[in-house]
Amino acid sequence: MTRFKARGFTVLEMFTALAIFSGIMIVTTMLLKQSVWVWTAGDSREDASMVLSKARTALNRDLLQADLDPGDSGELHFGMTQTPPGLGGGDAIWFLSAAGPDGSFERNTSGIPHWQRNVLYYLAKPQGHDALYKMSCSSGSNPNGDDVCPHKMLIRVVIDNPPVTVPWPDPPADPGPGDVPEELIDPSAIGSYLIAPDGLSVASIMAQPGVEEARIITTGLLWFKVAPAPGAPTAGLELDLRALAIKEASKIVPVGNVSVLNDPKTIHSVFSLFPNN
Repeated sequence: MTRFKARGFTVLEMFTALAIFSGIMIVTTMLLKQSVWVWTAGDSREDASMVLSKARTALNRDLLQADLDPGDSGELHFGMTQTPPGLGGGDAIWFLSAAGPDGSFERNTSGIPHWQRNVLYYLAKPQGHDALYKMSCSSGSNPNGDDVCPHKMLIRVVIDNPPVTVPWPDPPADPGPGDVPEELIDPSAIGSYLIAPDGLSVASIMAQPGVEEARIITTGLLWFKVAPAPGAPTAGLELDLRALAIKEASKIVPVGNVSVLNDPKTIHSVFSLFPNN
């Protein structure tokens, strides 16, 4: 019978096998890290896009029913100011809404909007920011607003500026004392409503006179600016919303310590709206 003599691997063969195995592991690790990075970047940008979508949807719904033109007597229907630096220094806008209790657009017998409430939108860095986000953000030096903290919240507030306004009565009923249209809140008084939420709580905003509703539309915004629409400055508005893809950006830049206004990881949503009234 033929006998086979067993022999082991030589040292050279073992080193060759280990080198090949190590190379395979290095390539596999690099591909895995790259896959995780691509997934993180995509997931982070999707989060930022969703933040912008929520903000845009709410603003679009309300502003399309607003009115930029002064009334026959010169009364204003739309106001804008900049929020205090402590809130983030972005824009605050407020305008008259003719939406009634059932959401329908109220008009008087002459077809003129019967304004019901003031609606206020503004951006704010929340109180308790560090505890909420487990990090601190420095204040930016941009005079137009804080372009460093990507954790600001878009707040929507509905205010019934006294006297109380009620929907226009259906004929043949006559208008009553409460049928006086809502007037735009004076710019000197709007500051009392510009309050930072306490974490995710809007209780301090709800406690202000005339406030019927206050809610956080979305969190995770960096920037909110409003300007006249290009080409039609008296008829429309251009809104500039920005949100940072935070998880992606945090691997490259010190988020919360540098301006990310024009960072490649900052997602922009710039659009124009032309109110119908």
